Parts: sequence; C-alpha cells; structure tokens
Amino acid sequence: MAAMEWKWIDATYPESTQIVDFYHVKEHLCAFAKLHFLDQEQRTMWKQQMSDVMLSQGLNPVIAALRAMPEQQGSHQKRKELLRVPKQE
Repeated sequence: MAAMEWKWIDATYPESTQIVDFYHVKEHLCAFAKLHFLDQEQRTMWKQQMSDVMLSQGLNPVIAALRAMPEQQGSHQKRKELLRVPKQE
C-alpha cells in the first residue's frame, strides 16, 4: 500500500517533499530482523547498525543492505515488503 501512495503523491504533487518516518521504518526493520536473524545478539547488532545508517545516511543504504542480504524462507515476504519503498533522492 505505501508504495502505491508514494507513487500517487509523486504524480499528483510533483513538487512535494515526502518524509520517511524513522520509527515506522524501524518498526518494520525490527519485524524483518526477528524473522531473519535467529541469533538475538546478531539481530540486535543488525537493527542498531541499520538504525545508525538510516539516521546518518538516509534510507537508500538500508535498502541496498536489504537487497544484498541472502533470501531466507522465513523472512522472504517481509523483505519483499520492505523493498517496495521507492528509492529516495
């Protein structure tokens, strides 16, 4: 749904600025990490790393990291949902 909304806003309001809500994205990243990383310590480290990257560099490096990760059956669907977010400029 979010990807459709982003595209609609881009088409309808081309001069608008869309803001990514850090906490909303982090919530989705945490849900993905819970499915992808069985090891609690590894999961916590990854979530912290992605949060730091998102705050310092934006969303694009986080999306690139997700794309580079190997697919796993349990986390495949959530990863696919996360990758539907349009690339940020």
